[in-house]
Amino acid sequence: MTAKVSILMTCYNKPEWLRESIESVIEQTYTDWELLIFDDNSPDPKVHEILYHYMNHPQIQIWNSHISEAKRYNTARYATLINEMFQLSVGNYITYLVDDDRYYPDRLQILVDYMDSHPDHQVVYHPL
Repeated sequence: MTAKVSILMTCYNKPEWLRESIESVIEQTYTDWELLIFDDNSPDPKVHEILYHYMNHPQIQIWNSHISEAKRYNTARYATLINEMFQLSVGNYITYLVDDDRYYPDRLQILVDYMDSHPDHQVVYHPL
């Protein structure tokens, strides 16, 4: 069974890690994934440059919240963005990656193998 994985990534002003984080998804041994990146209107132009580089990648979709700074602290932004991305994801499995972290190359394969062999499990957490 092929299980498509939706990876949800929130992004805000961490250009020093963002490219490495995205590349850790692209380098996965399991290749049936989509990466949904939701930038929370980062003011740092370096973030925009990095995201622009990936705009035409066939497995990556990028959105911007366009939230104003005045409204930024009215909600828990990462939770708000994740909830929006849930509506956009198409994967059988959903996982999360923050913009200052990275996946080990076999992370998705380990998760998919486990979920496929344990269909009675609804949720699994794996720190890799």
